[in-house]
Amino acid sequence: MMKVKQGFTLIEALIVMFILASSMTAALYLLTTVVFSTQQNLKRTKAVYLAQECTELARNLRDTAWVNYRPWDCAFGNVGDEFVLSSQNTGSVNVGGACNNMPAAIKIETLGSGNDVVWKEGSTLTHFPVLADPEDTLYTRVMEHVDPDSNTETLDLECRVNWEFNGRPQNVSAVQTLTNWRKN
Repeated sequence: MMKVKQGFTLIEALIVMFILASSMTAALYLLTTVVFSTQQNLKRTKAVYLAQECTELARNLRDTAWVNYRPWDCAFGNVGDEFVLSSQNTGSVNVGGACNNMPAAIKIETLGSGNDVVWKEGSTLTHFPVLADPEDTLYTRVMEHVDPDSNTETLDLECRVNWEFNGRPQNVSAVQTLTNWRKN
């Protein structure tokens, strides 16, 4: 009587190696997908905060115009005009018309970066340091006067944040309707 030896055959060993390799490949794919998704979500979250800050600045511009005895909507130009948020400290903003050279009071402070934020009119986009990182020039913020009707008591503004992720352009926008709550 022959004794049967217990052990693995070549086929069993190959099947186990295939299962292990497939599991490792799936785990690595899942890990890279999670890292990619996390990076994309982080950048989108920053963009949403920047769009919110843009709408807050629009309200600040309206209120500053009132404080300086200027028309409430003079800082926003005509329909289709675009204003680009820039990190350059110019001391005042020349937006033309009745709001020429609004005082530096319209500037707001970015979160912890120490750079003053001002509006600058222009057709070319300038980059803005993101939140507390002045070296990061990934995001561009643009505010556009998009008023579909000619209501003189409201003003529609769109704040767009543009950036590139993985070679593809991305954007987030927030629409703000300003009202003339201080009617004369």
